[in-house]
Amino acid sequence: MTDWTRHARRLADQLADAGHLRGPTWHRVFCAVPRHEFVPFFFEQADMYRWTRVDGADAEQHGRWLEAVYSNTTLITALVDMALPAEHGGGVYSIAVSSSTVPSLMAQMLEDLDVHDGHRVLEIGTGTGYNAVLLSERLGEQNTFDLRPDLIDSARARLASAGYQPTLATADGAADLPEHGPFDRIIATCCIASVPPAWIEQLRPGGLLLVDIEGAMAGGNLAALHRRDAPVVEGPGSGSASPPAPPSSGSGSTAPTATSAGRSASPAGHERLAVTDAGCAMKAGPAADLTVRAGATSAGRAGTRMSSARAVV
Repeated sequence: MTDWTRHARRLADQLADAGHLRGPTWHRVFCAVPRHEFVPFFFEQADMYRWTRVDGADAEQHGRWLEAVYSNTTLITALVDMALPAEHGGGVYSIAVSSSTVPSLMAQMLEDLDVHDGHRVLEIGTGTGYNAVLLSERLGEQNTFDLRPDLIDSARARLASAGYQPTLATADGAADLPEHGPFDRIIATCCIASVPPAWIEQLRPGGLLLVDIEGAMAGGNLAALHRRDAPVVEGPGSGSASPPAPPSSGSGSTAPTATSAGRSASPAGHERLAVTDAGCAMKAGPAADLTVRAGATSAGRAGTRMSSARAVV
């Protein structure tokens, strides 16, 4: 049997010392959850086209595997083979399609999610299931979805083995999931270029949507967006999103009204990006404020299907 508890506590202590875990609640959760059960193996890139597998079941690799699993490191957990063009020599090479992301980012996002006892949470992007089990340990059984059946099946088996049974489903995370909502919190653990209208519609008024907005080159722009009474979410886009108090929809609000062009003025000359109705595409720098309004047209839902190739949980 793997003596994992001291490794888990060491990782939790490191995350707390670095400020990624901000209090005892999530520290306890990270100590209690066996990450190694959700990353039984991972892949290291040997060169541009080749990967090597590090497997915890291999006695010679076990020690290195265990140290890596409980380190603050992103671990590649799934590959797909691709054909190498003839002009580059032909043959087959592999690309990463899923990972267990760096625990410091997971800790930051879970802290920023600002969950409380009794909250219902929807996670988009199941991956290994590690983030789902952290949420389940904190709140009880939650809901998690992914596009890839193989990821859902393996995550379900690992979660059951660890004693957790959240709702898992193979589904397009951008689509309506009315039988499971509404939700107090929605967290997308994969990079997205736009916010699907269905997420806004399934979020309770006052609820929080936490997403990683894809920029020109990569993700890394966390946005903590609160829903108003109307199907509108608004909040800061930041590399370190700390959720503000939920904006009210009554008098005294300084939030702008979105224009048909998608831009509106914000107090004190600070530009706010408002994206409305069809498309819900967000193009903003990491310091911009964001306003997104749900659209109900078929055009508004086009192009919102999420690829699990960016899954990072």
